[in-house]
Amino acid sequence: YNQSNGTRIWNFSQSAITRGRGISIDSSLNVYAVGTKSSDISIIKYNSAGSELWNKSFNGGFVDRGEEVAVDFNSSAYISAYSEDGPLVSYSTILKYNSSGNLTWNITFDYDYTDSSSFEDYIFDIEVDNNDSVYVTGYLDDGAASSGDTITLFLIKLNATNGNHLWNVTFNTSKNNYGYAVG
Repeated sequence: YNQSNGTRIWNFSQSAITRGRGISIDSSLNVYAVGTKSSDISIIKYNSAGSELWNKSFNGGFVDRGEEVAVDFNSSAYISAYSEDGPLVSYSTILKYNSSGNLTWNITFDYDYTDSSSFEDYIFDIEVDNNDSVYVTGYLDDGAASSGDTITLFLIKLNATNGNHLWNVTFNTSKNNYGYAVG
């Protein structure tokens, strides 16, 4: 849409994403859309006129769900996603694509990088700062439905260059704690 008068500049219908979840815009006004098609994470980059520049998908070997996208000052795209491996088992996934659409790195992890007993990990939002750091948030579900699930919010910081884990924190009270947004 035109910012000054609100008229539509372009729109699209895309079969490459059947479950759209997140969009972001870079400094050149390119638009990045992320979501899911079939069981794969999909990301598409459009120029400011709405023409597709590239279209990528990622299959992590599970049922993969693309959630959000953040773009840094180099027009690299960071995608938050989660992967489901059967009932009550899911993993968090983070992808980085460079401005040309090449996959730079990807990580899939369970909980806080150390606990393999967590049943369900859902990563939702992602942000990148100007200091080469990526932040992601989501929640952990212990899957103990018979005794009342414990839902724990998590926040993770990664190095944007290589995806290395820098730190993570969790937050839990007697109530359920969901992490849906960061930034």
